[in-house]
Amino acid sequence: MAHVDLPALGLALLEAPDGLVVTSLDHGGLAEKSGQMAIGDLVVAINDIGIEDKELPDIVRLSESVDHKGLCRLHVINHTGVETVVTLDVTDNISSVSPVKSYPA
Repeated sequence: MAHVDLPALGLALLEAPDGLVVTSLDHGGLAEKSGQMAIGDLVVAINDIGIEDKELPDIVRLSESVDHKGLCRLHVINHTGVETVVTLDVTDNISSVSPVKSYPA
């Protein structure tokens, strides 16, 4: 399994069958500041694009692409099965969270 560091977002991920597992959060980084991501969470989409069938280079490109406002959206499923969209503003170094749906844990 491949490991990828995303310093602009403040996290590192490891490939998993259903997405990418968060393996570390940078202290003071965007992902940690969101307060909604933890080690072991599963990232299933980046910028609203599902990543389960993507190759690692494509996933890295998705994570580096931001919209016209400088935002990167991560769809994250936490350990309780709740999916949220964590929006990370890479230009202003801020983050926000929107609940999406729950999955059985």
